[in-house]
Amino acid sequence: MITRLLTLALAASCILPGSGEAQQKKTRQDRNLITLEELAALRGHNGYEVVEKLRPDWLRRSERRVTLNTRRADRGSDPRGGGQGAAEEGNTDPAADVTAQSLKLIVFVDETEMGGVEELLRLRNDDIQEIRFLNSSDAQQRYGPRFAAGVIRVKLKSS
Repeated sequence: MITRLLTLALAASCILPGSGEAQQKKTRQDRNLITLEELAALRGHNGYEVVEKLRPDWLRRSERRVTLNTRRADRGSDPRGGGQGAAEEGNTDPAADVTAQSLKLIVFVDETEMGGVEELLRLRNDDIQEIRFLNSSDAQQRYGPRFAAGVIRVKLKSS
């Protein structure tokens, strides 16, 4: 019985350090997170440059979105579209308002909505603790339908 317990204890001690390392490695590989360690390697950059260098796909995702308003505006200039587009007719369709915003990736700093990605230009990476990307479904679930392009959440170092 004692031999079994010693064997189990030895096996557990071999497994546990490896699982901690695996967890750290997983955190480093999270494509939706820029960590403090990654930020430290890019001293002297602003938040936008950090995202552009480390996770450029975050910025490209919002550029690929096509919205209902874009399609409506295109129809307005189409001779077969029957005149002006819905945006020019004063259409107050709520879905059109939501999709107009979906082109814009929104930045939150310490849980406060700041605006578009240009807000990252104002942040020094020395002041940032982490940057996290929320994809369309996660952003809409947390903040609502007008965040369909996704959200970049910045957590600043506490003063």
